[in-house]
Amino acid sequence: MDFLCDIMNFKCFLFTFLEVFTTCLSEGRDKYMDKLMNLLKNYKDNKSEESLSAIIEQMSPLVKKYARLTHCMEYDDAIQELYVTLIETLEYIDPARGRYECLSYMKYAIQNKYRRLCSKNIAKNNTIALSENLHFKEECVNNLEFYLDLQKYIDDLYLTSPRKSNILYLSAIKNMSDKEVAAKLKISKQYVNRIKKQYISVFLHNYKS
Repeated sequence: MDFLCDIMNFKCFLFTFLEVFTTCLSEGRDKYMDKLMNLLKNYKDNKSEESLSAIIEQMSPLVKKYARLTHCMEYDDAIQELYVTLIETLEYIDPARGRYECLSYMKYAIQNKYRRLCSKNIAKNNTIALSENLHFKEECVNNLEFYLDLQKYIDDLYLTSPRKSNILYLSAIKNMSDKEVAAKLKISKQYVNRIKKQYISVFLHNYKS
């Protein structure tokens, strides 16, 4: 009986904790949004450099995320391009339209810039630096969505296997040979070839389906 009471007490504690935790998250999000809107209004009304710097700092996690995903150029160059886009976007935002719409506008502007950077790279290189020995069909190689899906696949793989993700990144995105990848990661050429074929086959199977 005491054991059942302990279980019930623990469940009550757990539900209370989750309720409080969820409320804190919601309040934290609201405070973040309110702070961002105040900074935006101050920047729009007074062209405050201090407010602009604070907005950039608030949005930096999103900017850095897409800069890391922009494999077609150096990280520092990508982050600069995305910050410029953010600053330019602020000129077109009307704080009166509400905080969620303003934040969404900034978010989509950064996402669209990221896609344009990738698209521009495809147009420039035509083959988007995909290694020939991966045997991608031409219609895939010149397809922006294919390239973005491949990048996402490699990025997701990094969460469970950084080494395998690095092999695919260097082979498929940076267009390095098996020998160059093996030397850079200090692994065997045979291992590089096996991992590359195995995981690219999985990607292509899922992509076709």
